[in-house]
Amino acid sequence: MAEKEIKIPLMPTVWETAQRDYPISPRENLMLVLNRKKPRWMPNLADSSQIYLSSLERDNPPWGVQFLTDWFGVEYRYSEAQGSSTPQGNVMNDVTEWKEKLHFEDLSKYDWKTEAENFPRDESRALYMMMANGPFERLHGLEGFEQALIDLVTEPETVREYMDAIVDFRLELFNRIRDHIEID
Repeated sequence: MAEKEIKIPLMPTVWETAQRDYPISPRENLMLVLNRKKPRWMPNLADSSQIYLSSLERDNPPWGVQFLTDWFGVEYRYSEAQGSSTPQGNVMNDVTEWKEKLHFEDLSKYDWKTEAENFPRDESRALYMMMANGPFERLHGLEGFEQALIDLVTEPETVREYMDAIVDFRLELFNRIRDHIEID
């Protein structure tokens, strides 16, 4: 008798938001908690909020895409088993190459005003912006995890310069979005 293969899903399914008759909106209730006030009910972040996604992310979601490349040139391969994309560490050999090989997108070339106007905003939910890939996560996406660890020990000054540049870029990105869309 052949054994039946059992697959355990690694990514949970997202349940639909329950339709309730709330005395205030889920956004107002969540904002009470975030402002250290007593909420009317225990909020659920997923049901009470909305993540800001640019039109590029909305129109071409990376989920299920077998291969994609981000703004920095990092290649990602999608894993069905993991339900996510994994960076390939293909941009540089070590952190000393970051000034020559790392591409920083020119954020001034995007029409942030139109982008914000076309965003499908749900006013009943709190809007937040998720900034994935912190400086170290970005570093090991660019060159591989082991090399990033080696660079932390052997090139601490260069790693700091790189991280300062990444943080400055992310701040510029956040400010451009914040200037055109109200983030809760």
